[in-house]
Amino acid sequence: MNIDFYDNKKIAVFGLGISGTSVAHFLLDKGADVVVWDENKNKLDDITDKNLKISDLNKTDLKQFDFIVVSPGISNENPICKNAIKNKIPLIGEVQLLWETNQQAKYIGITGTNGKSTTTALISHILNTAKIKNVVGGNFGTPAVSLEKLNKGEFYILEMSSYMLERTPNVNFDISLFINLTSDHLQWHKTMDNYFNAKAKIFNNIKDDNTPIICTDDKYGKKLDKQINHKNKITVSAKDIKKSYDNLKGKHNNQNIACAVAVAKQVGIDEYTIENAIKSFKGLKHRQQIIKDDNNILFINDSKATNPVSATNALSSYENIYLIAGGQEKDSDYTILSKNIKNVIKVFVIGENSKNLLNYLETTKIPYENCQTLENATLKAYETAKKNNKDIKKVILLSPACASFDKFKNFEHRGDCFIKIVESLNND
Repeated sequence: MNIDFYDNKKIAVFGLGISGTSVAHFLLDKGADVVVWDENKNKLDDITDKNLKISDLNKTDLKQFDFIVVSPGISNENPICKNAIKNKIPLIGEVQLLWETNQQAKYIGITGTNGKSTTTALISHILNTAKIKNVVGGNFGTPAVSLEKLNKGEFYILEMSSYMLERTPNVNFDISLFINLTSDHLQWHKTMDNYFNAKAKIFNNIKDDNTPIICTDDKYGKKLDKQINHKNKITVSAKDIKKSYDNLKGKHNNQNIACAVAVAKQVGIDEYTIENAIKSFKGLKHRQQIIKDDNNILFINDSKATNPVSATNALSSYENIYLIAGGQEKDSDYTILSKNIKNVIKVFVIGENSKNLLNYLETTKIPYENCQTLENATLKAYETAKKNNKDIKKVILLSPACASFDKFKNFEHRGDCFIKIVESLNND
C-alpha cells in the first residue's frame, strides 16, 4: 500500500480526541473523502474545518466506507464497531496509517501491561545517545500520524496498547517487544486470554529479517516463548541486569532495562554507549518521580501505578513508606500488595470508591486512615512521617493501585496535583 492509497477513498473517523482529530486531517491531506463522528457532541461542535463532514455513524450505511479509523479508547463492543464488523468493514488505528504511508523507516513496537512507557522512553534515550534519529509515538506522546516523516535507517519507536494492536492488521515491526502481562483492562477484554491474545498481536506479520523480543519473567512471556518460533527470537529477564541504578530503582526497572538493552543491541549500539545512556536517563514523570527530598522525607510521585502490580513494584523499591493509595477501583486483586506491604508504615486511602482496598487493608496489620482527598492524605502522611524517627529516611509515596477517574482527568492530572500539594508544604 502506498501514499496514493487514500486518494478518493471514503473513510470514516470514529472518535475525535487528539488522535482522531489528527487522523482526520492526515486523511484529508492524502486526498480522502472524510466523514467524522464522536458520541460527545462538544467535540463535534469544536470542528471548524468545513472539509470534515459530520455524520452520525449510528444512522449511516457503513458499507459506503472503505474503512473506519477508530480511536484507541473505543471498544469493539460499541454498536458502531459491531455493525462494521458484521458488514466486514475494516476497523483500523492510526499506527496502521503511519506504517502504510512510510515503510522506508524502521519500526520498533513495545507492549506490556507495566513499564512500557519507561521502556519506550529508555530505548529512545539510548538511540539518541548513539546519535541515531528516532521519534516516539503511539500510546505514548504524539499521535502516530502527527510524527515527522523519517528516512531509511531512522526509527519510529511506538508504544502499543492492546487496543491499538487489535487495529493494526498489516503492520510488521522490525523489532517487536513484549515486556509482561498482568490483570488490567478486563472491562474491555473480558478475560485474560483475550487480553493476552491482543498483546500477542505485536508478533503478527513477522518477516524473516524481523526480531521478536520476549521477556519471560511471567507465565505469559513463557507462553509466548513457546508460541513464537522465529530464527531471530530473543528472550530476556530482569535477572539479566546484575547492577542497580539510582535513577531506575527496583526489580521491575531491571526488567525495563533488560528489554531496552536487547532492543539497543539489535539496533547495533555498543555496550559502552548503552551503559552511559542508562546512567544518564532521567526517568518519566509520574513513574516513581522524585518530587522533593528534604529533612529525611522523600516524596515520590508514582501516579502512573493504576493497578496493584505497578504499586507493589514501587513498594519493593523503598522502605519506611507512608503510602497514599486508592481511587477508582478496577477488577483488581490487592493481595499482590502483600509481597511488599512490610515496607509500609501506614496507608492513607484516597478516593470515594476504594472499598476493596479498605477491605484488603483490614486483613493486614498495617495501620491505615481513610482520608478521601489527595490533599488530606498528603498532609496526614507528612504530619505522621515528621513525628516518627527523624534519623530514618522516610518515603511518602503516591502509588494508588487504582485508576484516577473518580476525582481526576487522568493519572497525569492526579500526579500534577500531588506535586503542587507537596511543593506547598513547609518542610522544617
